[in-house]
Amino acid sequence: VQAQLIYSVRLYYSESISGDFPAAPDLEDAVVEILEEEKRYETILNNKRFSVLEKKYAIFPQKSGSLVLSKETFVGTRGRGGLFSARQRVSAISSGHTIEVRPVPKAFNGDHWLPGKNLSAKSKLNLPEGLIRVGDPLNQVISLSMDGVSGVLLPEINLQDLPGTKIYVDQPIIEDTESSTGISTLSRTTIGIVPTQAGKLTLPEIRIPWWNIQLDRQETAIIPAQTLEIKPSISTLPASPVIADKADSTGPVPELNDSPGIWKWLSIGLL
Repeated sequence: VQAQLIYSVRLYYSESISGDFPAAPDLEDAVVEILEEEKRYETILNNKRFSVLEKKYAIFPQKSGSLVLSKETFVGTRGRGGLFSARQRVSAISSGHTIEVRPVPKAFNGDHWLPGKNLSAKSKLNLPEGLIRVGDPLNQVISLSMDGVSGVLLPEINLQDLPGTKIYVDQPIIEDTESSTGISTLSRTTIGIVPTQAGKLTLPEIRIPWWNIQLDRQETAIIPAQTLEIKPSISTLPASPVIADKADSTGPVPELNDSPGIWKWLSIGLL
C-alpha cells in the first residue's frame, strides 16, 4: 500500500491515425500522477515497423486489496482523407489488470510507513566562526531524498524536546521530479537552534525507518548524533575583580563630600 506502481499505456499504429488518447485512469482508492505526456517513437513487432504513442503514470494505491485497472479504449480514424479516399473508423481495446495491493507488513515497526527505494538522509550544520556561545543562532539542515515516493509522504523532522535550547523549525521545502522511471523527491528542513545554556549540546541521532520495496524488507536511514561545546555569552562572563591600592594609613583622610574627582575615580574603578 502507498508504494509506487508504474503504469504504461501504448498505442501501436502502422499508418496515419487521428483521435483522442485514452484519459488517465480514474481510480477511487489511488493517487495517479502523470510521468510522461504522449511520448512518440518507433519499434519493430513481428518484423513489422510500428509507430508508438505512449503515456506513463505513477499510481499510489491508498488501501490494500484488489486494485482494478479497466481496459483502455481508443476510438479514432485512419487514412489521410481526400477526394478519393475516405477516412475509416478504427478502435483498439487493451486488456484490463487486477493488482493485489498488500497491507503494511507486520514486520515493519516504524511509526511512519514509508515504502520506496534509495532513501538517503543527510545533515549539514551552519555554525558561527570561532567559539559557539550562548545565544548564537545555529542552523541544521536535514535533507531527505528518495525514489518511488511523493514528498508529502516523507516524515516531518522535529527537535522540539532538546534541553538547553530554543528550537525553530521551518516548513520543509519539497521538490518532486517526474521521469520515465517514476517519481523522486527531495525534502530540505531547516532547524534553527539557539543555545540557552553553556556546556555540551548534543544534537540527537535521527533514525528514519523505511521499507525497501526492491528487497522487501525494513531498513533504517540514520543521521548520527553531533556534540557541540557551547561557551558562556560574553555578557555573562564573570568580571575580573579590581583591587584598589592600599591607602597610606598615615595620610589625611579625604573629605568625600567636597571631592567629586575622587567619586569619579572610584566609579570608574568599580565598573
